Amino acid sequence: MLKTHRLLDANVNRAREGLRVLEDICRFILDDIQLTDKIKTIRHVLKDLVGVSDGLLVASRGADEDVARERPVPRRADLRQIVTANAKRAAEALRVLEEFCAHGSEIKDQRYLVYDLEKIIRQKIILHQPFYRDVYVISDKPSVLIDAVKNGARIVQLRDKNSDTEIIYQKLLEIKKLKAEYDFVLIVNDYPELVARADADGVHIGQDTDAAVVRQIIGADKILGLTTHNITQAQKAAELKVNYISAGPIWSTPTKPGRQPVGLEYVREVAAQIDLPFVAIGGIAPTNVRDVLDAGADTIGVVRSASNTAEYLRIIRNQ
Repeated sequence: MLKTHRLLDANVNRAREGLRVLEDICRFILDDIQLTDKIKTIRHVLKDLVGVSDGLLVASRGADEDVARERPVPRRADLRQIVTANAKRAAEALRVLEEFCAHGSEIKDQRYLVYDLEKIIRQKIILHQPFYRDVYVISDKPSVLIDAVKNGARIVQLRDKNSDTEIIYQKLLEIKKLKAEYDFVLIVNDYPELVARADADGVHIGQDTDAAVVRQIIGADKILGLTTHNITQAQKAAELKVNYISAGPIWSTPTKPGRQPVGLEYVREVAAQIDLPFVAIGGIAPTNVRDVLDAGADTIGVVRSASNTAEYLRIIRNQ
């Protein structure tokens, strides 16, 4: 019985720990009181469903004897990975408790609720933080974006200024197939009507497009990104409640012919003054990427140097 209680204690603790991380993310990062309360309720209900007093569980505890105690804590890349890891931790613990508790069916219900909440929280995290310490790869070629994802990029944009809408739609579907194996965000440039049709994650627009109109088209649960070239535009973007902005071009680039570069000073301004995720873009190469990161960016946008995605990620995540 003591060993059974020890097993119960370990899994109750695992479930509570995972749920607490999710609860605090919803409370302090997402500011979502409804999600916070739902997770808190699961934690509180769990005590009654286990059917063994805390006193007996604590008495059976053998933390010093736990053979897995010295395992290192893995480093998560971003909030999405933290959510996934802790939802999985909680669900797995609940699965064990189902087998050893009289109220297994009720605990099973809580496990499936955790699955549903994980999906909701992840979507909210993507809206809140579409990228973090990442490489944002832009191309009109699906093969380039697919290779970038396979090399570690977690946000890509299909930017095709020449093809008709149907061809762009088919390209989105081709890239989307990769979602069965990889966790990444897919953005389409300039075509908000394709977001719902292709079930893309969002759209990126320029200064010549009305962000309020685009938001009505794509809805509140999709990502909206906006190009900015100066701090006034960035401040306006924050008022429009877009999910992120691009800041650039930092240096001259043939992908934006005729556009005056804004330099690293604009990156510093955005980093210091704008409370929005932003991607620094324009003329970035392996030889100058550290300068961009030192200016305050944590994510860079690349077009011509997409083949360097893995190298950029090593620099960004190990700085």
